[in-house]
Amino acid sequence: MLKKIYTWGGSLIAIFGFLFLLKRVNLYCNQINFNTLKEMDYYVLFLFIAIYCLSNFLLVKGWQYLLFNFGSTPSFSLAFKIYGTSQLGKYIPGNIFQFAGRQSIAVKNGIKSSVSLKSIGWELGLLALSGSVFVILIMPIYFKTFSALLSVLVFILFLFILFRGLIFFNNLFYLTTIVYLVFLTISSLLFIGVLNMLNPRYDFLNWEIFLVIGSFVVAWLVGFVTPGAPAGVGVREFVLFFLLKNNFSESDILTALIFSRVISIIGDLIFFLIALTIKRQVRLN
Repeated sequence: MLKKIYTWGGSLIAIFGFLFLLKRVNLYCNQINFNTLKEMDYYVLFLFIAIYCLSNFLLVKGWQYLLFNFGSTPSFSLAFKIYGTSQLGKYIPGNIFQFAGRQSIAVKNGIKSSVSLKSIGWELGLLALSGSVFVILIMPIYFKTFSALLSVLVFILFLFILFRGLIFFNNLFYLTTIVYLVFLTISSLLFIGVLNMLNPRYDFLNWEIFLVIGSFVVAWLVGFVTPGAPAGVGVREFVLFFLLKNNFSESDILTALIFSRVISIIGDLIFFLIALTIKRQVRLN
C-alpha cells in the first residue's frame, strides 16, 4: 500500500508540474515580441536552451554524489530518471513539490527513504552555500571603493578556503559543491549571452562581467530560499532588476529576464522528456 502511495504521489506531482510548466511557457512567450528577433537570434536561443538543458545533468551528478555519500549507489541513468521526472515539481506553487516528488520516486526505485531525505537536505544546504559565495561579486554595487577586480580576487580566495575546508570535511561534498558552482556559472553566462544578443553594444570583455554573474546568482539564491515561489518566479526577476538597473537599460534587463525564463522553462521541459525515455533497468548498482 505504501509503495502504491509513493508511486502515485510521484506521478501526480510530475503531471501537475508538467501542466504548470506549459502554463508558464505560454505566459512568458506572450510577453515577447518575436518580430524583433533576427533569424540568427533564434539559432542562438536554441543553442542556449540546449546548453541549459545539458547543464541540468550537473545537478543530477551532484545529487548522485550525495547519495553515494549516504551509502546508496544508484547508476547515473537511474539518478537522472528520478531527478529529471520530479524536477518539474518546482513550478508548482509551494516550492517543495520537486523534493516531495523526488523522494517518492526514489523510494519507489529502491533508495532508502532516510538516504533520499538526507541527500535532499544536503543538496539544499550545498546549493545555498554555493550561491552565497557569489555575494562577494556584487560588493562593488554597495561599496564604491570595492572594485570589480578586488571582488574577483576575494571571490577566488574565498573559494580556495571553502574548497580546502570541504576536502578536509568530506570529499564528496567538495565534488558536489564544484558541480553546483559550475551549474550556477553556466546559468549566469546564458543570461549574459541573452543581454548581449539583445544589445551587442554591451561590453562584457572586462571585469564587470563578474558583477553580472554575481547579480544573477544572488537573484537565483534569493528566489531559491524564498518559500512558496515556484522556481523563484517573480522574486529572482525583481532582485536581478534591482541589482542591474544602474548598469543596463531597464527595457533590456526586462526583456532578457523574460527570455531567460523561456530558456530555463523549455530546457527543463526537454530535460523532463528525456528523463521519461530512460528505461527501468537495474534499480541500484
